[in-house]
Amino acid sequence: MAIMLSKFINKITRSSFPVHHGLRPSSNDIQFFAEVPSSRVVLVEVPWVETIREWSAVGARLQATLAQRFNGAKVIGIIYLHKISDIRLTEVLQDHHKVFALLCPRHKKNLVFLTTMWDITPKYLADPREARLRTAYWRESLASGAIMERYIGESSAGTRAIRHIAEKAKVPLAFAGK
Repeated sequence: MAIMLSKFINKITRSSFPVHHGLRPSSNDIQFFAEVPSSRVVLVEVPWVETIREWSAVGARLQATLAQRFNGAKVIGIIYLHKISDIRLTEVLQDHHKVFALLCPRHKKNLVFLTTMWDITPKYLADPREARLRTAYWRESLASGAIMERYIGESSAGTRAIRHIAEKAKVPLAFAGK
């Protein structure tokens, strides 16, 4: 997933950060990237996490770092990239959804779900997976204001995701310790 995340960030910020070719981010630390042009949004890559406890720890560290580095800035949204090529919807995906529920209990507008890897996944497999994500996993969040988009490598879906968060998400996320 790190390769898609790096490419996504480069496309949206018009940057050329190194693209890591592993499954996970190239660092165990929070990575800051350039500000998105024509916005006050900064994209951040966080370490790979699998549990709610790890999310809470990373989130608290992220809030503290943002406040220090960007003059009191707060996390107001999550853009979650999910590979549509994944055959099974794992426990990790279920845990991530629990985290979103904790971070955004009443503010689902803070969430954007982008599905990726459409170019390598046959339509007859991808469409039912997308439908299952929409109806089984992310239904409640989508009904409460989150959005779901296909990201096929073009900047327009990413720009819509950024705009959605910048315009709709007015309440900072609630990480543990905050």
